[in-house]
Amino acid sequence: MGTGLTATRHSRIDDVAGTEELFAGAPLYESPGWLRYCERLSGGRMTYLVARDEHGSPVGLTATRIVRPGQVMALYDLGTLFDDWKPAALYPNVVSAVSGSHWVDRVLPGIDPAPVRAVLGKELAEVAAELGCPAAAALYVDEMDSARQLSAAMGGSPPFIFAAQTLLTGQWSSFDDYVASLKRSRRNKVRRELRECRENGIRISVHSGTKALGEDTARLQVALREKYAVGGSVESVLADYENLRATVEDRLLVFRAERDGRLLGMSIALLDGDRLHLRLVGFDYSQELDFLYFTVLFYAPIEWGSRNGMTSYAFGTSSYPAKLARGCLPAPLYAVVRWPDADRAACEERARAHEKALSAELGIGDGEGNS
Repeated sequence: MGTGLTATRHSRIDDVAGTEELFAGAPLYESPGWLRYCERLSGGRMTYLVARDEHGSPVGLTATRIVRPGQVMALYDLGTLFDDWKPAALYPNVVSAVSGSHWVDRVLPGIDPAPVRAVLGKELAEVAAELGCPAAAALYVDEMDSARQLSAAMGGSPPFIFAAQTLLTGQWSSFDDYVASLKRSRRNKVRRELRECRENGIRISVHSGTKALGEDTARLQVALREKYAVGGSVESVLADYENLRATVEDRLLVFRAERDGRLLGMSIALLDGDRLHLRLVGFDYSQELDFLYFTVLFYAPIEWGSRNGMTSYAFGTSSYPAKLARGCLPAPLYAVVRWPDADRAACEERARAHEKALSAELGIGDGEGNS
């Protein structure tokens, strides 16, 4: 498997034939349904890189897209690493990552993944060169060995910690079991937040699929975006609901927090085997119900999960201190970047500074295992 591999490119996952075995057992963010969702989300800007054996059969796959300023969320924009100074030529660039802060790494079971990643990493760099992109990157790589393999293939800089997934793991049979796993001071705070929720007449309901999503939930999501100066409209959120309905309807859970029939908070989660991914939230900020944030984002999903066989919860790549305080552990995610040649040294220095600051915030060692 070390020789004879080639690569092909495709704009739609449904155009890649013979992938049944390749996608067998794929996690949510590497499933065909999720990739179809990402295609809709990107407006057709995705390209799949497929590694093939000497018979032309697919043995590996990753997903990429072109990034231009203002076209992607900050989570997938290399420019967010820089403050006052930015490389003279950074855009457009090619990024290998999909929505959910995930790097797609499908490799046929039973074969050595290293040569497959080497072919795909080389193809990623070639795509960028052919399109005239000064930079190429694989973001949210979950293992350092994989990141090093990609770096060698891409001619990239050393991998660095780019973000971290906040994971909560536990086979609790009830929400009380989760609370008991926390430090005493945190247990008291959680109980106080839940008590405030009850005393304020908040009712939490859980719904499967997109039927509980509509203009009321969209308005709350837009309110959150406005609070953090992120663009969006009710119409764009409703379009996203339609994309979810058309691709991953059977994976969706919606948590609604209401008082006297008025929606005050909501969250959207995605089922992935025995893991629950918490994805989107929204709130009515005119009510100033501080306790509601973690009730909707954390406590209601954990309570539901403890009754429905969930053993892990993924809470995303932001707001680290609050999530770690509630029992999450950080799982480092790496970036491999082929920076613009003219600014490579300065970009590598900025990447190291980012990793150092993030490692300190997370309380972990850097990418080389140093504290």
